[in-house]
Parts: sequence; structure tokens; C-alpha cells
Amino acid sequence: MNPKHYEDPEYRKLSFEVQKKFPDDPIAQIQYVEKQGSVKYNFLYLLDVTQRELLYRESFDQELTFRSGTVEYLLRALHFAVSYMDTESDDHFKYLTSKGSPLLLQSLQQVTEQKK
Repeated sequence: MNPKHYEDPEYRKLSFEVQKKFPDDPIAQIQYVEKQGSVKYNFLYLLDVTQRELLYRESFDQELTFRSGTVEYLLRALHFAVSYMDTESDDHFKYLTSKGSPLLLQSLQQVTEQKK
């Protein structure tokens, strides 16, 4: 399932342009998009480049450390996004559930175990 923003010709153009300009420097890519794109494109590109780096730079199984407040902010953002999704498609929610539930359950399990 491709995200909807990949269909946006302006976003695709910006994305290809920045990857060509800074092929091995994701931080420079983010800084460039901040200067060129809208707030929406900036955040979408930050999501895209971070996901890409986690997946393709041999860091997929790398342990990351975050404070619980940071995870709560991420969950708050996801909750907001899901609440305002412009679709009621079960396929979209099934996709989100399949990708997001493991993180949510693992976070919940860790928090509840630490309280014991």
C-alpha cells in the first residue's frame, strides 16, 4: 500500500530532487526540504527519510532508546492523524493496525511491567 503523498507530483519532484542532490546525507536532505517545501512536505519527507534509513542502512534491528514521554508524543501524533483520516476504509485501518500494534503492545507491556 503506497502512501497517498507519493501520488502528489510536487512532493515526488521534491523528493527525487533532494535525493539526487544529497544522495548519502539524510540530514542535508531534511534541511533542504525544510527550506523548499511546505510544513506538510517537510514532515512527510522527515517520515520518509527516517523510515528509509531505519530500513536500508542495516539498522532495522538496531535498538533505539527513547524516553516514555517521547513515545507518548508520537502516539499523540498518530492518534490525531487517525482521528482526522479522510477515509473509513477498513483496509487503511487494517494496515495501520498491522504496522502499529506491535509497537503499541510492546510499549504497553514495558510500561506495565515497570510498574510492578
